[in-house]
Amino acid sequence: MSDRWLKVIPDVIRNRIEHRPNLLRVLSNIAWLYGDRVLRMGVGLLVTVWVARYLGPDQFGLMSYAIYVWAGVFVALGVARGKWLLAENLQHIGYWYAGLAMIVNIVGNLILIPVYGAIGASFATVLAQVTTALIAPALFASTRISVIMLVRSLNPLRWVNLIYANIVHDRG
Repeated sequence: MSDRWLKVIPDVIRNRIEHRPNLLRVLSNIAWLYGDRVLRMGVGLLVTVWVARYLGPDQFGLMSYAIYVWAGVFVALGVARGKWLLAENLQHIGYWYAGLAMIVNIVGNLILIPVYGAIGASFATVLAQVTTALIAPALFASTRISVIMLVRSLNPLRWVNLIYANIVHDRG
């Protein structure tokens, strides 16, 4: 399994992890776990939207849960990055991510709740998690590469390609 992952990750990262077998094992496991989580959350969103549609407009606030569930995707990405930050000895930067996300969440709630209510609060939370997982790390040169890795991990076409490569490789 390790050799297959080395083929699909960028050269810059490959050079950093080839001599760290434990880090490679962690990255391999995390990628599959979070791919599974994103798929489950997508199905959960579709089911929630379908249920909210049939509940009617008087219980439309339940739709906020369908939006809020997407925060979990970015929480999962943040957890994956936490392991990477620890391996790279950059964990002190995580405090900046959290601080910036807190500001985004507070300002987002102040702006969105009066207009959209619970749905606005859900959007503000998702935006704060996106800030923690993707926007804040992109502001630091030392963690920009992790943003690229995480954005690439969200591409469903890569999942299909990896699954197909594993099936073909296992047969051969």
